[in-house]
Amino acid sequence: MNSTSKYTMTLQDDVAMFIAPLLSQAKIEELTELRPFNLSDTVKEQLEQVTPSMMNDAGAKLVIIYGEKLMSFMNIYLTTLDKMVHYRNGQADQADHAVVKLLNELLKQALFTHLGLPRNRDGHQTPIDAGKVAVGLRSIMNVVTSATEAAIEVTSIRVYNNSLHYYQSLQVTFGGFWLTLLTRILGVKATSQSESETLIALAKIAHRFDFAKLNSTYTTLVTGDLNLSTFELEPFDARHMTSYQLNLTPDLDAQVMPPAWQKYLDGQWKNDEETVTFILEWLATHLLLQNPGKVLFLYSPGGSGKTLLLDAIRAMLSPQLTASVPTYQLDRQFGLEYLLQGDRQTVVRANLVDENAINKGIDWSKIKRLADVNAVMNVDRKNTSSLLLPMNVQCTFAMNTLDVQTNNVETTYAVQRKVCLLRFEKSFSKEEMDEDLGRRMIEELPQLGGLLIQTLKEMKGRDDMVPKESHKMLADKKAWFASMTQDNSPVASFATERLQQKNDESVTRIELLDAFVDYCVKRDIPKNGFDSPRRFFPELRRVLKNNGIEVVENNSHTSPKFLNLIITGDTNDEAI
Repeated sequence: MNSTSKYTMTLQDDVAMFIAPLLSQAKIEELTELRPFNLSDTVKEQLEQVTPSMMNDAGAKLVIIYGEKLMSFMNIYLTTLDKMVHYRNGQADQADHAVVKLLNELLKQALFTHLGLPRNRDGHQTPIDAGKVAVGLRSIMNVVTSATEAAIEVTSIRVYNNSLHYYQSLQVTFGGFWLTLLTRILGVKATSQSESETLIALAKIAHRFDFAKLNSTYTTLVTGDLNLSTFELEPFDARHMTSYQLNLTPDLDAQVMPPAWQKYLDGQWKNDEETVTFILEWLATHLLLQNPGKVLFLYSPGGSGKTLLLDAIRAMLSPQLTASVPTYQLDRQFGLEYLLQGDRQTVVRANLVDENAINKGIDWSKIKRLADVNAVMNVDRKNTSSLLLPMNVQCTFAMNTLDVQTNNVETTYAVQRKVCLLRFEKSFSKEEMDEDLGRRMIEELPQLGGLLIQTLKEMKGRDDMVPKESHKMLADKKAWFASMTQDNSPVASFATERLQQKNDESVTRIELLDAFVDYCVKRDIPKNGFDSPRRFFPELRRVLKNNGIEVVENNSHTSPKFLNLIITGDTNDEAI
């Protein structure tokens, strides 16, 4: 027995997986511009001899293989011959083999005709006209391409998948569609060249749509599309223009907090209704598919349940729609690339970090930009071009310490209003922990989902879709940012003790960095990563400016210098 036979797919399976999901029943039913349907005299004679009941029985047999969409497509062309197959009225077990074969040939002929595909002659493969095929496909598929792309690329085209109920990259799924259509259904040799040419042609003529507006009016859930104006659940529809589905099946009749979630919230905030409301609003805004205008930092020394909350969000969204990029990695050249989904074209919905090493530094300006409701950022990608994308990524960072290096710290109101701090007051011992709580919280997501939709309606009622921080949270955040104004940077102490402003003097960048490293070693002071030029010199400029020293640089390629500055000695070291 062939060990691979269990992986062999039937034509019925291939059609159901690769063909049917990409076809639009609505567009098929609206077809009006049909190419001439040329049949041989033999086929016409056979068709005239077939009774309506025989047609219906054969249709009932074929619909099992090809599905209703392709059968509806065939019917559109049969109407030009004053024929129709009512396959729902037929009996598949009574189908005549010859009539089944005839209808199968008619379906193929309709596809050849509509897509402008040539019939091979004398065993020779006739070249495929990609333009004609693209025009035919556009009329029976919901395809869109980016209206903002400077040049047409196959990566910029999306197709509505009726199984997933959202627009996905056509490049990802077109290969299976093309191979099944040509090889399995039509018996035509499918080449990679014809596939790529057809995909490019389709990208050029597809309907143009601003991809920044995807998911702006609807969110696709497991049971339907959530209208983001009314927060009512509606049937799936390609016109809703969504590009992914959240893994949430909300119970719209839910009225009370499910027991596992109630236990979780009572464990930390039993008498703090304001904070519990914020948590519900923070969870609910993940359904909006846009930034809530803030980023959230969860804090506790450990063993308090931060990970349970993050795991529940992951389960609600689905893992492929989440990332885990710490704050310090976001500042790297390709840091934002890790916020992209697998297609490297669109961002994830949420960035959830279980253990954020906040003491490694934070670029607060980038955090502030990520929090913006209408954030649009340039994403550098390795080995390919960069992308300008709306960064609709809701960020939640869990941390075990509040220590933050003071380099590049911005404590302005503009930064503080973009940041939320949620403190977990209690830590639980192993004996006190309910090890099954996380699983039960995920199982109760349908009931919670109903409450979250109700929460969104309440937020809309107050005309504010930004989660509202409790008074306790605001006080904690104020104290946290106040602690950041204490300049404990080793670069600050080095500059204060060893650097002086002096006109007509200068010191090279190499001398400054070497002196700083030597200063830290002699005094046994942690360098905290500032022995890297990339971090040392931005921090030095900040410190000098805070100390009232004007920074003037000569950026010579051979020997870049800081002007009007000298390195002094001290009582513990020889003068440099």
